Amino acid sequence: MDREEKIPVEEKILVLGALLHDVGKAIQRSKGMGKKHEEYSEEFVRNYLDDLDAHREIKERVMYIVRKHHAEDSDDSLLQIVKEADRLSARFDREKYKGQDSQDVATTPLLSIFSEIVLSEENALKMYNSVIPLQENLKNHFPVDKAKAKVDYHNVMDTLQKNWDKLRELPTFVDRVNTINYIFLKAFKFVPSAVYEAVPDIPLYDHLKTTAAIALCLYRSDNKDKPFLLIGGEISGIQKFLFYNLKAEEADRGAAKRFRGRSFMINLITDSVVKYIVTRLNLYEFSVLVNAAGHFIILAPNTLENKKELENLIKDVSKYIYENFPRMYFAISWMECSRKDIENFDTTLKTFYEEYLPQRKFRKFSEIISEEFFEEKTNITPCPACGKDSKSETEVCNTCQTIEKIGGKLVRARYLARKTGKDINSDWIFEYGKTSISYRIVTDGEDISKFKDWEIFSLRNFELPEHGVLRGFKTYGSFAPSISVEDLGYQPSSEEDVKRILSFSEIVQAREKIEDRLGEIQEKSPKLAMLKMDVDNLGTIFARGIERMSVSRYSHLSFMLDIFFALESVAIAKKHNVYLLFAGGDDLTAIGRYDEIISFALEIHEKFVRWCAGNPNLTLSSGIAMADHKFPIRRLVEYADESLKLAKEEGKNRIGIFGLALRWDDFKKQIEIAEKLQNYHKDGRISGVFSHLLLNIYSKSKHTKGYTKEIVHPRPYISYYLKRNFKAKDEMEREELLKEIMEAFPHIKVGASIWALNKRYNLSI
Repeated sequence: MDREEKIPVEEKILVLGALLHDVGKAIQRSKGMGKKHEEYSEEFVRNYLDDLDAHREIKERVMYIVRKHHAEDSDDSLLQIVKEADRLSARFDREKYKGQDSQDVATTPLLSIFSEIVLSEENALKMYNSVIPLQENLKNHFPVDKAKAKVDYHNVMDTLQKNWDKLRELPTFVDRVNTINYIFLKAFKFVPSAVYEAVPDIPLYDHLKTTAAIALCLYRSDNKDKPFLLIGGEISGIQKFLFYNLKAEEADRGAAKRFRGRSFMINLITDSVVKYIVTRLNLYEFSVLVNAAGHFIILAPNTLENKKELENLIKDVSKYIYENFPRMYFAISWMECSRKDIENFDTTLKTFYEEYLPQRKFRKFSEIISEEFFEEKTNITPCPACGKDSKSETEVCNTCQTIEKIGGKLVRARYLARKTGKDINSDWIFEYGKTSISYRIVTDGEDISKFKDWEIFSLRNFELPEHGVLRGFKTYGSFAPSISVEDLGYQPSSEEDVKRILSFSEIVQAREKIEDRLGEIQEKSPKLAMLKMDVDNLGTIFARGIERMSVSRYSHLSFMLDIFFALESVAIAKKHNVYLLFAGGDDLTAIGRYDEIISFALEIHEKFVRWCAGNPNLTLSSGIAMADHKFPIRRLVEYADESLKLAKEEGKNRIGIFGLALRWDDFKKQIEIAEKLQNYHKDGRISGVFSHLLLNIYSKSKHTKGYTKEIVHPRPYISYYLKRNFKAKDEMEREELLKEIMEAFPHIKVGASIWALNKRYNLSI
């Protein structure tokens, strides 16, 4: 008996009632305030539930639930569950609904969730997101002043209706419900759930999703006091996996493909584990609160069977990860939660991340430890790429070959296909216990219709595919500069070679066109730079940053942070021609030519500030390290980590570079000084020797460690040099330059170093 046959009619009624109970809010704001939103919800069920092939009993009961979910009196057990789930999901999101919808509801945009974060006395401005469907180009989703925010409910409803029609082609109730999750995400992600007497910062999508997740827990749980299981997981060892034995020079193209494949594999591992848990516990897509690269959170019913299943599946996951990716560990844990725990979700999250999950991390692979685990292995032939036992000392293992193939396909990836079970057409098959989960990257030109029994996810946009048993979309934060081989003057040797991923040696070349950078490496190639960046105080933000934290707010805040790094950073990486090695959740790692990495870091920071509504409580810290393009990447990663650590230690909201930690404004000022001096140098108005003089004076000043008072004050030295060597238009220009340098002197090492690099390679930031 398959899952579809096991689903009770009552559960179908409950799930649909919870998912659709407030859909009438969007309809009401589109059509007018003549009816209550409950009436519009009932009307929607009456007109559209037939697309889910619901028989009369289901349809009538769902109509009753959505119509009565604000009624005071009712003895319907399923309605009572939906009402309680609605209350728990909307905890702090609104005052008690009084049965009358304000006219302002139809014109009020969504308050940016970032405007609600408070960690200090500095108050954030109230900024708003436009009410429009979710778009892959985030420029229309950046928060703006309320008066400038667009409110387009007709577009929202057109998106809902256009995609709802696709449900008719899906074979099962589970497939339809899971696809509704993506339909609502696209249509309702920026639609305010509650306006009335509330702060309109919760999207309708998140409210409907979490209401359904909570309702399912209340319905299935066999623990009345603690009906919820909060399940979460995090991958550790990502950096070791990504950068192990990776050559900076990357003489072979396979290494470049392999690297991109490793980055994408983090997403596949996370997604496969989430899919495995959802499958084993018979959950729905709406039960997954967070599914980002490297971590997840799921809300599941607390039953004895589920807890037993969790122990078994954790063993299955650990065993597979250890055998296939031994440098990583997927820590998975859970905690039982009461209704009060759900209401006080910030405290619950803090407990989970500080107590429950660390217990797993501190006991890595303890789930599968046995005598066999400690047996000494002999006659091991390590793979030259990953170090795992292989059959050859010179050829990479089958795992690395497959990852390399995936990396090659990604430059043309259009869809990701997923299937529970083994399929010979897969690019990768995860084996967790007796459950297999297959993945296939569908590239340009492939016939998507042949994957009709797969779950299909768009990778390039938020459009739901026309084929598959589930239609959705996924984002992943990765980008590798590539070029069409036809532009290089030769025909592709294979399907994977239609686009060629550039090596690190090629992207550091100092010529303007990518095509011109390919070929013979210059004798003096520009520096390769690595950037590490993450959000400051993220744990504190989730624990106490929002006074009225709820399940819905947590879901929305996590999504908004992840989508910035997974989408906006990719767009910026393309613009600056840098490798975005990994991005998702709250951090990123990128590598590229030093000037492009600096420009990339500045733009990421500028866009992040805008994305977070200019809230001073949300900041980024970064670290940049530079080296020759032949320098070992794993060492460069360590240096970038040290720069990031320095930035954090100096107060956060800084960037570490050249051994200094600067505030972002100071960093930007140093770049401006470097550019000004470089322009003077190009015009023949100042000698390039001045950069070395500045570095020499700085090294002997009080701003360096081990200061010996060799130079009491730098001003006389710099003033003397400028008077003798700077060909100023007039004395005022000379004094202005002196003043600018002296004001920036505490960090002049950065500006002088950048200028020196720019001179050497004839580049500019």
